[in-house]
Amino acid sequence: MAHIVAASSDGPRADSAARDELLVSFDNLLLLCPNCHTIIDKAPEAFSVELVRDWKNSHEQRVRDNLEIRKYTNREELNNEIYSLLLASRDIWQQYGPDSPSGQMLITDVSDVWRKRVFSDVIPGNLKVIKLIDANASLLESSELEIVSQFRLHAKALEERHLSGVINQAAPRFPAGFDAVFRPS
Repeated sequence: MAHIVAASSDGPRADSAARDELLVSFDNLLLLCPNCHTIIDKAPEAFSVELVRDWKNSHEQRVRDNLEIRKYTNREELNNEIYSLLLASRDIWQQYGPDSPSGQMLITDVSDVWRKRVFSDVIPGNLKVIKLIDANASLLESSELEIVSQFRLHAKALEERHLSGVINQAAPRFPAGFDAVFRPS
């Protein structure tokens, strides 16, 4: 945990006029890895209070954007959002995934990119799709629930593989036709 404005008067980015309530508040904290924490504290002139606050605000906005789930009044809007998430994941899979031409050649850089993009894009995208479906379940047809259930199993297995290292040979693949359920008209 790093302080944006130093908690002590002689720390990096210190402000003698800052009130104690600010210095110990959540708004004045930023989570950083130990290396980055050391880097910014050793060069406070390069990492101003304004810059570090901008980082925090930007990160918090990305989290809000990814976690806030809209409840739609019509299926077309829901389909548009879910389909765009599915297309983004599909593009990553086709370019870097194990079944892609590059992935089949076992190019280390490609498999590294795949793993990074699974963490940064695919898993969060899958979670958002599931949350969108849950929040808008009233817009789905009962006939669509089976393939939605298959997608949940696939998303969970992918998450377990990449986050927990659980390799399940029986893990379901992306269900054929799932994207068609949410294809915009």
